[in-house]
Amino acid sequence: MLKRFKMTLFILACMFISLGSVHAEEWFYQRMYLTSHHVMNYSNERGALGRANLHVIQGNESGNSMFTYCADVDTGGYAGSYSKSALDSSAYDGNGLRLAAILASSYPYVSLEEMKALYYEQTGYSIDGLTYQEAIYATQAAVWTITNGNHAPYTFAGNIGDDEMLDLTHTNGLHCNWAVTNPNQEGYCYPNVDSTYYDKDETAVSARVNAVVNWLLSMDGSQMTDGNVSINVISKSFTYDNSKGENIAKVSFSLDFDNLTTISSLADINVSVTDLNGNEIDVDYSDGVYSFEVLYPGDVKDVKFNISVEYSNSYNATAYLYQSSGNQDLVGVENNGVNKSASIAVDISRTGIGDVEVSKSAITGGPEIEGARLTIKDSNGNVIDTWISGGEPHVVKGLQEGDYTLTEELAPEGYSTASTIDFKIKDGEVTSINMIDEVTKLLIIKKDCYGEEVVGSKFKLIDENGNVVYEWTSKEGGEYIEKIKVGVYTVVEVVYPTGSSEGIETSRVSIEVKDTGAKQVIELTDNSVCKLINVPKTGIVKSMGLGISVIALGGLVIISSRKKEA
Repeated sequence: MLKRFKMTLFILACMFISLGSVHAEEWFYQRMYLTSHHVMNYSNERGALGRANLHVIQGNESGNSMFTYCADVDTGGYAGSYSKSALDSSAYDGNGLRLAAILASSYPYVSLEEMKALYYEQTGYSIDGLTYQEAIYATQAAVWTITNGNHAPYTFAGNIGDDEMLDLTHTNGLHCNWAVTNPNQEGYCYPNVDSTYYDKDETAVSARVNAVVNWLLSMDGSQMTDGNVSINVISKSFTYDNSKGENIAKVSFSLDFDNLTTISSLADINVSVTDLNGNEIDVDYSDGVYSFEVLYPGDVKDVKFNISVEYSNSYNATAYLYQSSGNQDLVGVENNGVNKSASIAVDISRTGIGDVEVSKSAITGGPEIEGARLTIKDSNGNVIDTWISGGEPHVVKGLQEGDYTLTEELAPEGYSTASTIDFKIKDGEVTSINMIDEVTKLLIIKKDCYGEEVVGSKFKLIDENGNVVYEWTSKEGGEYIEKIKVGVYTVVEVVYPTGSSEGIETSRVSIEVKDTGAKQVIELTDNSVCKLINVPKTGIVKSMGLGISVIALGGLVIISSRKKEA
């Protein structure tokens, strides 16, 4: 792995060539870099045979090295100086861009793994078994098919064996590929090639090579000119965020690549967003969608953003022809440093919006009622805002035109729940709503078994937690009580014996304070003694000339007698 990593770095280091000296610089043949050691046979009248190799040439001024493929199957010999010229679309019978696309999709301009990834992305099939030798062989076959002008099919020829594939054996036991040498080199040994590295199954090798050649020859050159990125705005909104007290602008977008798939990672794509003042805005990315949000003061109604993207891939390249009199022409490809880019302006205006101001007060007027939980929903039932009322009116800004409801989810203690209010929002208007709460109202009356009011009895109102919330002594007309929290209570009647401060509980009645602003009348009556002595409803009993009045007071029976009048 380490050797392969070093080799990749070497390839990348040699790929870039200074464009400023393209026409002036001479290039000299350096060496044959790697041979596939397979013979390819063109099925044409010339019967030309050729061996696929990579060739390294070097600029005499920059010292940069370039990896190239053979351009003429009929010519041998590699020596002397080479002139360099860019291939345009007219080259090779109008196949210049097609040749550039082949070279830009192939090893070593892209790594072997990148070449496999490109193949998968553009064909939908995996070719994981592809080796360096096969990649070079397939690329050379596709190049020769283009550069020799006949576009004839080729035939994979030769056995796949160590003897034919490998020429040298390194002292460390690795099989090494033969290399043309210069005076200071004895040869170049390709790393990670041993006796088990190469696939000996000629059928499988042939299938992979043929698949890659067909893929490369399917390129029409549009890869070099198409593939401009476009920006697709998915959603945009500009609303008031009541929790933050500010406007919030939200935008999401995706990138569409026209007629081009790319193996570039996200890090290779530069996406930037700026506001109208040129300030950079942070952008999030998830599952192919970019998004951002920006807060603005509440009085801002219009915002504008500029989204720009720039990216590079293997097709940001230019193909070159290297020519030398009497020698084999060579072709190679270099990154041209021209990235593809796009930009778009996004405008968002807040139109058709209005505000609502909500007050919460008692029916009698006065200051704001605190402690009510209120909710505003839109016509679809979506919650727009929820809050607890305080000492000031609550303002909800930035509502779109439409129908809304204001609901009291929970009334303050001692108040009944107000009815839901429907309201409309119109563009540019502030809607004022005063939701009125009424206090709870109780009238508790104590009556005897004759239906007569009892005056002077003492009572306590106790909540579900055992707390005494109210005490009173019964009087004519009953006891009127306000602002008792909705719920279940117990009314306890207490008698205090003469000289005692400790009350004795004589009756216990459960009552419910309902959620209503209407007056709730509760009558307390104890009929137990009346039933015991069978007192008629008139409350008068005549017997043996005596009148007896029975008043049942929570179990305390008072009997009085008077002389019958003549």
